[in-house]
Amino acid sequence: MGRRIHTLLLAGTTAAALAAGPAAVAPAAADQHTPADRDRAPRTHLDFGWAQGWRTDRHVRGTGDVNGDGHADVVGIGDGGVHLAFGGETAELTGAGLVLRDFGVAQGWRTGPHPRMLADLDGNGTDDVVGFGNRGVFVSYAGPGGTLAAARGPAATVRNFGVDQGWRPDRHLRELADLQGDGLVDVVGFGDDGIHAASGRPAGSPAAFSPSTRRLADYGWNQGWRPDRHVRQLADVTGDGVLDVVGFGDAGVQAARGRADGTFSTPALVLREFGWAQGWRVEHHPRRVADVNADGRADIVGFGHAGVWVSHGTADGTFGPPSMTLRDFGAAQGWRPDRHQREVLDLNGDGRAEIVGFGNPGTFVSYAGFDGNFAVSTRNLSDYGWHQGWRPGRHLRQLADVTGDGLPEVVGFGERGTAVTEWLSSSR
Repeated sequence: MGRRIHTLLLAGTTAAALAAGPAAVAPAAADQHTPADRDRAPRTHLDFGWAQGWRTDRHVRGTGDVNGDGHADVVGIGDGGVHLAFGGETAELTGAGLVLRDFGVAQGWRTGPHPRMLADLDGNGTDDVVGFGNRGVFVSYAGPGGTLAAARGPAATVRNFGVDQGWRPDRHLRELADLQGDGLVDVVGFGDDGIHAASGRPAGSPAAFSPSTRRLADYGWNQGWRPDRHVRQLADVTGDGVLDVVGFGDAGVQAARGRADGTFSTPALVLREFGWAQGWRVEHHPRRVADVNADGRADIVGFGHAGVWVSHGTADGTFGPPSMTLRDFGAAQGWRPDRHQREVLDLNGDGRAEIVGFGNPGTFVSYAGFDGNFAVSTRNLSDYGWHQGWRPGRHLRQLADVTGDGLPEVVGFGERGTAVTEWLSSSR
């Protein structure tokens, strides 16, 4: 099983809109109130919020288990460096403080050119800080009690993927992933001439990663892929434990099967849907790749104009015909890209990814069924919505297991600070 990987948040992700299709399930609009409220008062920690000076265009915030106790901690990289607040069984966050004077604005890091992430690089159960800086990749390893060691520069990581090597946020994607299914975290970049990667090395190695190499001459800027037009994701479509590339391009879905050596096969157009030619747009139509039927293979979930479309992954690396499984979470039901965030992830530990939507009156959930379709959504929480003052450009919302019970809670970086609500774990 691959190690944990977390991308620290810059701004709230949003979604919405595409062409209508055949009906499947009755709708629940973004404004609709349902009787399924299971509200619990959020635990609010007075830090990492707007009132404390945190800004989405300047600072990054997210969650990860930095001290290795099984609880998600809050990690904020602010002006002075890395701040932490530790999670616990009661959803209370404790011990916030500046633990490392690095990776922050004062040290020259900026939200656009310098992505920062969390991942357990050395396999000790604690999440380390990984930053894409000017000269390459920088790493600060987490130690006992949630301490962070002085960052190691490219000489001890990899001399690539930085600003000095030509990587730009408006052209290229950079992320961390276990490409080969060997339990080691790799650096992956969609660059000018294709996909580059640096394989993770075992703990105790002289360098955290091997030298980077080009793994596939496709999905790059020179092949016509644009971040503002196309979506590219890594996911295990075939169920073999190795990550494949899924690209939502001009003509539709292009997939390249991953190999055990970390390279990829020649891409193929596997589905003439979910692409630019079919009307899907990055700024309006979120597309996710997640396992919604618990068969071990990633499926496509697309939020179109009329609702949610699903295409199931197959063992040969292709996808089945798309079908509209839910007339909800689309523009026709009032969901807007500048207001409402939608996510796809497993909420209840059954191996099937659910839909979570932060709508107008609160938070909605649609659970995945055994057949891979989604049930009618219910408003499970009357908080974290537009009507409660949450704004994508000002506040961040995500899901993380703060209490350590194996199920996620809602974590919101709001006006007064950080709010944590246990409703997801308590309602199942």
